[in-house]
Amino acid sequence: METSPKNIEKIRSTARRPLLWVLLGLAPVIALLLVFGADRAVRAGEVLRGVTAGGVVLAGSDRTGAERSITELGDKLRAEPLRLRVRDQTLEVRPEEIGFRVDAAATAEQALAAGRTGGFFAELGFWLARFRAPVDLDPISAIDRPALDKILAEWEVKAIIDPPFEGAILIEQGETPKPDYPRTGYAIDRDAAARLVEGALRRSSPRDEINLPLSQASPRLSREAVDRALSQARALLAGPVDFIPPAAPPPAEPPAEGAEAPAEYRVRFVVLDLAASLRSRAVLEDGGGRIELSFDPAVINEKLTPFRPRFEKRPRDASFSVDDRDRVTILPSSSGTRLDAEKIASALFAAALTPSREAPLPIDEGDPPELSTEAATALHIDHLVAKRTTYHPCCQTRVKNIHRIADLVDGRIIRPGETFSLNTAAGERTAKNGFFMAPGIEDGEMVDTMGGGVSQFATTFFNAMFHGGYDIIERQPHSFYFSRYPMGIEATLSWPKPDVVIRNDTESGILIKASYSKTSITVKLFGNNGGRKVKSKTSNRYDITKPALELLPNAKLKPDDEKVKESGSVGWSVTVTRTITFPDGTTKEERRKVTYKPRVRRVEVHPCKIPEGEPGHTGEKCPEPEEEEGAPTSPSPPPPPVPEGASPF
Repeated sequence: METSPKNIEKIRSTARRPLLWVLLGLAPVIALLLVFGADRAVRAGEVLRGVTAGGVVLAGSDRTGAERSITELGDKLRAEPLRLRVRDQTLEVRPEEIGFRVDAAATAEQALAAGRTGGFFAELGFWLARFRAPVDLDPISAIDRPALDKILAEWEVKAIIDPPFEGAILIEQGETPKPDYPRTGYAIDRDAAARLVEGALRRSSPRDEINLPLSQASPRLSREAVDRALSQARALLAGPVDFIPPAAPPPAEPPAEGAEAPAEYRVRFVVLDLAASLRSRAVLEDGGGRIELSFDPAVINEKLTPFRPRFEKRPRDASFSVDDRDRVTILPSSSGTRLDAEKIASALFAAALTPSREAPLPIDEGDPPELSTEAATALHIDHLVAKRTTYHPCCQTRVKNIHRIADLVDGRIIRPGETFSLNTAAGERTAKNGFFMAPGIEDGEMVDTMGGGVSQFATTFFNAMFHGGYDIIERQPHSFYFSRYPMGIEATLSWPKPDVVIRNDTESGILIKASYSKTSITVKLFGNNGGRKVKSKTSNRYDITKPALELLPNAKLKPDDEKVKESGSVGWSVTVTRTITFPDGTTKEERRKVTYKPRVRRVEVHPCKIPEGEPGHTGEKCPEPEEEEGAPTSPSPPPPPVPEGASPF
């Protein structure tokens, strides 16, 4: 056949048609691949389309954004508790209790890798599948497995009534031990429970209640372990156990070998006591374990009750003894003693396994004394520093109050640099505190008060401190002068004020010793004032003030008669000077003005003698006196002169 150009072109056209059809068929695929490639190029470094984690959309996020979103998810998951159930018991667990945490960095890495592994066709298939549905990744998380196991172990005790039993020793008929052998039971399947819990915590709310699976569990101890404990229990309960106190006196005659300790000083635990306190527990160890026996300290503590008064002593503070020659001796301190039930239970166990079944009674050192012998010695309370005595009539009610406050203050110690308040030391004057109603000064008037008379002790105490050279912080003299007190060097006391406050400004302590008789009160101060010498001077009276006159109506009196109810007295002031000379020759001078008020003169007269404006004035006129005829009249003699400084009445 002749090949012409026309035929050749026809042949070529016929050959191109299949290729065209192939190209037309591949066009959608090529377009799809182009779109896939473009999408990958656009999302380089970002999470691919359709990727979520724990329900949180991560598509389009870079690494930082993904980590931030996942961190927020982790916080949300940690905030919601999870409810667990075993049989008919439920437990609510907070995620932080078991250390639940979401690894934001690892989860973000997982999200960025999604759709980018497995080769071209796997990546293309992942990309195409996302047009149908997104892929939700589980956040990468972790829990604290030991913490979860601990919670489940504690909960098993409440929720499972038939756990595996490791064995025990029981007491039969009061004092006979018998075995209780191991038995199989049920326990929470720890591995399955951990998987379920962590999986549930990775899911957002609402969270369903999780039923934890149980599995049959065998005990780890053998019957032989229980039999060994049974042998030991029989030895422990083979007879009574005696404790011998360390200070027990020896018997008059040594006991024969094997004889019991004398009952008057032994502490005995009989078999019933031992059996009542015997306890057993399973101790599980790698490769097995054992049944451990012990005596219960709580039961032993009850058995010790009748012995405590004999062997337990309170701590005794060091104290100062002063003899009739004012010599100071320190009586040593001692710590308290006590019976420790735990230590005695351990000692009892050890003694019960010895042939003699006897041991020394453990007596522990108790609380230390508040003032030890060493601390008392360091106070340098060496000798008598000052002493003062005041006197009073016998047997008045106020004397009871003087004695009571003396008892409350006696033996007190003022440490160096310490401030001492007499009111604080004695407490409020109340009947409960041992005080009585007696005359005292209130608002400048003599009235019955609770604790009346204590100012006499305050004055005696103040005088001792004054002449001892100590620092006087606070004191108030009486409003009126009482001759039983040193003029100007005295003090009144009431609750809560006025008070007597002293500061110990020496390097030694001050021991207060108060004593009394029926007619006197004495305060002695022992210590060491560093060699201070005290001189005092009281000035003459000045600023003499006459008393006011108060007329009291008495209709029974004649107009010219009067009856003195209270004679009254003048008031005055004095200046008290205290000069303290120190060992180095320096001096300190203190001055104090003390003013005593005048006492009102009270006189009963006929009402007609009370002037207008005065209390008791009635306006009644006094009758004119009748003059006898021829009777001579003469003026009344003048009153005698008043000595200087004395009351004009």
